[in-house]
Amino acid sequence: MWLLFWLDLKGPFLNIVINNMRSIFFIFSMALPSVCMGQAEFGLKGGLNLSDIVMTNYVNPDVESDLGLKLGVHAGTFVNRAIDERLGLAAELLYSNKGVKGFSNINLHYITLPLLVQYKLTENIRAEIGAEPGYLFSAKSNLGSVANTYNNKLDLGLDGGFQLDVGKCILGIRYCAGIFSVKEPLEHTAGPGERVKFQNRVLQIAIGYKLGILE
Repeated sequence: MWLLFWLDLKGPFLNIVINNMRSIFFIFSMALPSVCMGQAEFGLKGGLNLSDIVMTNYVNPDVESDLGLKLGVHAGTFVNRAIDERLGLAAELLYSNKGVKGFSNINLHYITLPLLVQYKLTENIRAEIGAEPGYLFSAKSNLGSVANTYNNKLDLGLDGGFQLDVGKCILGIRYCAGIFSVKEPLEHTAGPGERVKFQNRVLQIAIGYKLGILE
């Protein structure tokens, strides 16, 4: 898994991430204090993405039959803090490979910042819901760059999922539904004012490890 993650980031991808690290960490530092007030757990996580790009306000079985779920990866760091016995807050900083499978796979490379509210269902299981701002730093297909087509750098997703704590390890499953169109919306011929949007959809399966506690 880590080898795949490295292959996705190497070369020009890594250079782009480095060039934008100041902006990325500024956003992360603005969100982090609210999570880290008091004792907070921190660690590393990573896993698999099953991603798709859906067209809203439009149904075309011929087009959709050529598209499918694409396998990708995500990896990064997390911070969790309990507010009381049930409620908690979490912030993550992740690299996430989204996109869609087609004749030429579309790989959308994001830096994302999930900000979540967690609710403890049992001693070891938490439900979570929140928002996931994302910055698109590279868009590639098997044929080369598609940055001119997938040109919306910013995305905002709505997250929902569950997390299982097993000692220092965590297992998680989460669904993210993008709100913004990843490329320029198209005018819909069926009705005035209707626009076809292209939105990210991602199912994440993750494993993480708690490194320690921030005081």
